[in-house]
Amino acid sequence: MEAVKLALYILLGVSLLCVVTSSMLIHGVRRKRRGLLLPYIVQEVINIIIFIVLIIGTLVIVGTHQIIVSAVVGVIGGILIHLYFMLVVISQYQALGLIRMHEEISMK
Repeated sequence: MEAVKLALYILLGVSLLCVVTSSMLIHGVRRKRRGLLLPYIVQEVINIIIFIVLIIGTLVIVGTHQIIVSAVVGVIGGILIHLYFMLVVISQYQALGLIRMHEEISMK
């Protein structure tokens, strides 16, 4: 029961961090400020690492019952969605860099 409580506290902290970094992401895209996209990317990497650790911990502590394995497959699907979102934000980060570079070149 202690492991479940610890996992829930970890997920609560990650969720609060997600709210802050998502707000920074939205503001960065609206104002075309690349630097505000980086915290979201870092937070997504942290999310993926935490979810992988939770999957391994769940399988080690609880075992490989059919219900647990199906829940783990669902979490793996969530990790894939997080990877996709992270790739989209990285491409936006690169696009904002190209736009800024083009503006600097056109001003000369």
